[in-house]
Amino acid sequence: MKRPLLFLLIATSLALFLSSCDSCSRNKEKKFAVKADKIKEIRAKVNTSIDRYEKDLFNLNPKDFENELARIQPKYSFFLSGNVHDYKNQQQLYAFISDPVTKEIYRETMKKYPDVNDLKAQLDDAFSYYNYYFPNQKIPKVYTYVSSLDYEMPIKFADSVLIIALDMYLGKDCKYYPQIGVPIYKSERCSKEYIVADCMKEMAYSQIKFDNSRITLLDEMINEGKRLYFAEAMLPHENDTIIIGYPAKKLQWAQQNEANMWGYIIENKMLYTPDSKIIMKFINEAPFTSFFTNDSPGRVGAWIGWQIVRAYMNNYKNANLPELLSETNSQKILTLSKYKPKK
Repeated sequence: MKRPLLFLLIATSLALFLSSCDSCSRNKEKKFAVKADKIKEIRAKVNTSIDRYEKDLFNLNPKDFENELARIQPKYSFFLSGNVHDYKNQQQLYAFISDPVTKEIYRETMKKYPDVNDLKAQLDDAFSYYNYYFPNQKIPKVYTYVSSLDYEMPIKFADSVLIIALDMYLGKDCKYYPQIGVPIYKSERCSKEYIVADCMKEMAYSQIKFDNSRITLLDEMINEGKRLYFAEAMLPHENDTIIIGYPAKKLQWAQQNEANMWGYIIENKMLYTPDSKIIMKFINEAPFTSFFTNDSPGRVGAWIGWQIVRAYMNNYKNANLPELLSETNSQKILTLSKYKPKK
């Protein structure tokens, strides 16, 4: 699974949402020119399978652990790819599920997610759009698990397998997150409503073509913009706060200062810089973007890239989602987008 160079170099509230945010309430289905009848037809056939590895693993009989592991291995070969009859492998797994903290995290996960019916319904909707745009792609097989708080990679996608660490979506006030050092700007997104958007952004990597021979700020902005647009296309009725992962006030700041941020990048000749330090300040996770005030959100390069990609899709008559994701010429996308933020 190819990813931008920056990603390889580094290990991502609706209740407060501002009603004045017009872009979040627009009719996105019309924007994407999706045929409602076709989506309805696809949706009737989509039936996402979600296997809960955490439930089967933590409920194994410890008195017959080896045979119990062998019993579930065919179902969870993605997790249990090693030799389950090897004593060291058994010890490692048993130590994991016997650890008091891990057991507590598992119990809290089960309280929050006694079932995953809502998640299944949301994924069914998203995968309907995925099949619409990419009819030759397989609908992913979905697994949930307890990761022991893997906050760097709560979602994994490879080879049509989508893995969700439910323990990283226990709610922003979950006591475990500050204990392991998850920053507040990240823990704010550790809630149920972000799961499917995070899944779509992770799946986007499999569809985006990257040209690693050119790594400039513009390239990274466009790549991140493609990821966000992909997620938006799979979730056309979702609010922008969920897609980008900004609190409402941070999103409003970005909207109000879009022209100023773009002007700063242009005036300081940063758009085509290959300087990784500058690129990281615009693209990486952060509580704010250091070139601007503390009221700014982090990753404003990704947010501006999203607006450029949106403009490209709206203004370039030959654009469609697969074409966008296959286009590696960032300058072409910028030029054809006719991007010009309002002052």
